[in-house]
Amino acid sequence: PPELTIEVTGHSTVGGHTLYELECTLAEAGNSPRRSSDLRAGEGQLRWQVARRLSDLRAVLHDSVRKALGSSYGTYFCGVHFAQRMRPSGTTSRLDAWCRRLAYC
Repeated sequence: PPELTIEVTGHSTVGGHTLYELECTLAEAGNSPRRSSDLRAGEGQLRWQVARRLSDLRAVLHDSVRKALGSSYGTYFCGVHFAQRMRPSGTTSRLDAWCRRLAYC
């Protein structure tokens, strides 16, 4: 099956808002790298980058996944928590861990 990777590679501040930088890759079976940075364009994969605010990622991605999984959410995300509000220290790494787990599911 194809392999999806979602990595949070950093963050930046634009207009007073923190934007988290996500790098996503969808690779064909047999062309799945350990890291999305290992891929080269045109080799059986799609790769894109996007920057989004945490509040948008929570509303559009996290809340949708949590609703869709219902009571089984804890089974898939056991020990991996979505980033906390107000951007405390460690937000980027928590968001990265959650996105990686989402792609693994």
